[in-house]
Amino acid sequence: MPKIKIINKILSVYKSIWDKFLVLFAVIFVLIPNSPFISPYISRDSGVFLYTGWRILSGELPYRDIWDHKPPLIYYINALGQLIIRDSQWGVWLIEVFSLFIAAFIGFRIIKSALGNNSAIFTLFCWLLALIVLNQTGNFTEEYALPLQFGCLWIVYKSMRHKFGYWRFIVLGILIALSFFLKQTNVGLGCAIILYLLIVRIQSHKIIELLKEISYIFIGFFLITSVIFLFFTVQGAVTDFWKAAFQYNIVYIRTDFFSSFPSTISGLGYLAIGGLLEFSLIGIYFAIRTLIKRDPVNSNWKAIMIIGLLDLPIELLLVNTSGRAYEHYYIPMLPTLAIFSGLAFYEIFKIVKEKTKGVITINFYTIYLMAIILISSFRFYEKKIQFYSNTEYEYSNIVQIIQKMSSEDEAVLMWGGEAAYNFSAQRVSPSKFVYQYPLYTNGFVTQQMIEQFINDVIHNRPSLIIDTKNEFTPFLEFPLDSEKIEKGVSYLKMHYVMKEEIGGWTVYQYIKNP
Repeated sequence: MPKIKIINKILSVYKSIWDKFLVLFAVIFVLIPNSPFISPYISRDSGVFLYTGWRILSGELPYRDIWDHKPPLIYYINALGQLIIRDSQWGVWLIEVFSLFIAAFIGFRIIKSALGNNSAIFTLFCWLLALIVLNQTGNFTEEYALPLQFGCLWIVYKSMRHKFGYWRFIVLGILIALSFFLKQTNVGLGCAIILYLLIVRIQSHKIIELLKEISYIFIGFFLITSVIFLFFTVQGAVTDFWKAAFQYNIVYIRTDFFSSFPSTISGLGYLAIGGLLEFSLIGIYFAIRTLIKRDPVNSNWKAIMIIGLLDLPIELLLVNTSGRAYEHYYIPMLPTLAIFSGLAFYEIFKIVKEKTKGVITINFYTIYLMAIILISSFRFYEKKIQFYSNTEYEYSNIVQIIQKMSSEDEAVLMWGGEAAYNFSAQRVSPSKFVYQYPLYTNGFVTQQMIEQFINDVIHNRPSLIIDTKNEFTPFLEFPLDSEKIEKGVSYLKMHYVMKEEIGGWTVYQYIKNP
């Protein structure tokens, strides 16, 4: 009898934790190529975030002391990661694992609750494998928004089973605001949910209820917004915050919206890894068919399907706002695509079950389908690891040269967009413009900004200036001119002499008496 009780207890524990271990395994598998163990290489965006997080822990403030144009949450996530493990990428990587685990587990529970275990397992691997390509080196704003987006879907899904208390709308507004202050274009799903509420409430003539719901969402959004703006106001940096995170981004958005849309559509090919796009299209077909035929479906899942259909065109428009189609721009589409791929798997298994007999046939088909997904993704997984292994030597070599040619208390200026090397070498930038893109952005740059940058460089006297040969930031050439700028450029040309070439970049070293 005691043995039976022990076995039953083991089985009970297994049933309660197996899904958590499965999700954790899948998340770690996907993020291993981004770990510092595999790759010390840091991408351009991640480099700025890590550098800013490092400087925050040294008492500096984003926008006022370090210029970048993302909303503030990403910098404090990176600061927290470096607080966990100092001067390292490991702490940030652990936060990535935790963040993605929360997102994946919420998504898994939604699919499992609505469509069953098999659909949930396939969906989990399908969208996470697509992330291998989309997430590149990791530590992107879109990645950290995933648990917030899945959280929004979870609130809507649960609300259809239970009374949708107004506190949930406040939480919904908070999650949308947090996504917004990671990156403004991360709000597609939030917009789709609000649009869904508008459609449903207007159709049912519940205008008063709609106004209350929208008001509570706004309250949640306003709570986060007011805290962030109050923080920068108290620090005396609200103007710097506004100019960098909002004014610059308005200029950054390209005006040729329609001409760049074809490249945005072609970029959907990134989502085909692991079959996510293909299965999602199948799921969209079944969702539309279900809604048109008015097939019986529980209200909570029906709401999720409608929100997903509303979200996809919104996400495409948001991806296209900058006129660029980088891989990580498509990450916000993953929650919605996961929902539709889950529906596709559910319908496929249902058809297989109807047309075949016996568990062996169904299990064989399940294993076969999973094998196709894994094999199609493995070459990209292998390619990613190989790429980072090949770049490890070059990246580490440049970092070591910087450390060798400068001391810890000396500044180093990376001329271009390579703040990652400042972070890895633990060398501060002599100017708040740790990268110089804003100084070359027409419609945003002013003479005062360029003069401030040159004065900072002259005053803080970096031991090295490294010209990274970035075509967007030509060395010692600016789009605007003034007497102060000319004098400053002449001073820098006089006091910095070419020392050597490393990796195609030119290293200039300071000399006191030219």
